[in-house]
Amino acid sequence: MITNRGIQFAARCAWRVGSHRINVKPMFISGPPRSGTTWMLEVLENKLNARRHWEPVKGIQAKWPPVDAYVGGLRPHITSPTDNKKLQDALFHFFAEGAPFDMTRARAPYMSRTKNFLRLASADLTILKFTAAQRLLPFILSNLSTQGIIILRNPLSIIGSVKMAGKREEGWGERIVEQSLDDSILELYPNTPLLHEKHITTFDQLVIRVILDTVTPVFDPLCKEVGIFLPYEEAYEDPTLFDVAVERLGLSHISLGQAEVSRPSATTRDEKGLLGGQIVNRSWNDRLETHEIDRALEIMEAFGLSFYDDAKDCKINTLRKIGLKNLIVRGI
Repeated sequence: MITNRGIQFAARCAWRVGSHRINVKPMFISGPPRSGTTWMLEVLENKLNARRHWEPVKGIQAKWPPVDAYVGGLRPHITSPTDNKKLQDALFHFFAEGAPFDMTRARAPYMSRTKNFLRLASADLTILKFTAAQRLLPFILSNLSTQGIIILRNPLSIIGSVKMAGKREEGWGERIVEQSLDDSILELYPNTPLLHEKHITTFDQLVIRVILDTVTPVFDPLCKEVGIFLPYEEAYEDPTLFDVAVERLGLSHISLGQAEVSRPSATTRDEKGLLGGQIVNRSWNDRLETHEIDRALEIMEAFGLSFYDDAKDCKINTLRKIGLKNLIVRGI
């Protein structure tokens, strides 16, 4: 019988074979938790014959707890890599084709074991998909000479999804730790009194975390200049935007053809009944109470997040005014 240790060893060997033959730098996919990062990963790993490195920061957290560990699917403000040598070294390792600490993070759940091993060895690209990257993007783009896709999605969709997923786990609300922000975040939002309160409701904490993940790259000068931003709502409506993203990333030469976007991601398939006649982009109407929607919109406004509201689509003209150099939307 093949042991788990044997599988891990074989997977590492296949990874090394792949690393020797891949001649392009790893790319990343970043977005808030439950923003569509899994779906975008699965679309691109097949379009580009790529292998995945799933949530590498979670691997760091498992190896060296606590590195700002996730709580209830979320996290407090993650420590800057400049202040955390282990986190910094691990990021450099991963972006240099270093194997995951746990090779299960390289496994695509919709593939057989054989196909997974073949993908590890024959892939043309490595994709690091991690939701924790959103607040690490200023460091990543400054220090790691890499590129990737930064997903934007209406916070109401994310909040509704996190709330729905969390309710399946008893006590999920209690496991969202008290909001803790460093001085740099407080300085960015001096006119947001909510951030300075000692006791914040569970729902407000959830909203703040989602908003911080959304606005951090959007308002960071370097991210605005070099980041490739793709609103989920736009990609969902127009699959050809994946071709634009691949071109911007300089990967057209390894593209295998049209993006297959109709298949829900593994995360979505886990949400029983999500696609039961609902419009995916408006699913918060069935998950959030009216007062929760109003409260979320109030907090979004306090943070200056004005390019999403309770309508279906991203307000592209408002988003354009922010000055993102590489914004991928329909009609351009």
